[in-house]
Amino acid sequence: MTRHAGIDSIDRYLDDRLSEVEATVVEAHLLACADCRDVLARRARVEPVAVKRHEESWEQILEGVDQPRLTVSERLLRLCRVPRPVARLVGWHTSS
Repeated sequence: MTRHAGIDSIDRYLDDRLSEVEATVVEAHLLACADCRDVLARRARVEPVAVKRHEESWEQILEGVDQPRLTVSERLLRLCRVPRPVARLVGWHTSS
């Protein structure tokens, strides 16, 4: 991708007309570029359905980025209903 996502790419992203790979590239760029996020927000206001779809997608992306993968020990602890922060702490300690 060039320095910024083009308007065409952003519009196609909002309309869900990008391939999975293209959408991933645009999303990665949006994570790093506040200017393009602003353009996306302005373009998304035109179509309320696209805004909702974008917000849901963005929440999923941020959730995936913010949440590191669980280790095997963490998954086992979570199956035993151990709270996530405790499982994270114990899982991290056992993997160190």
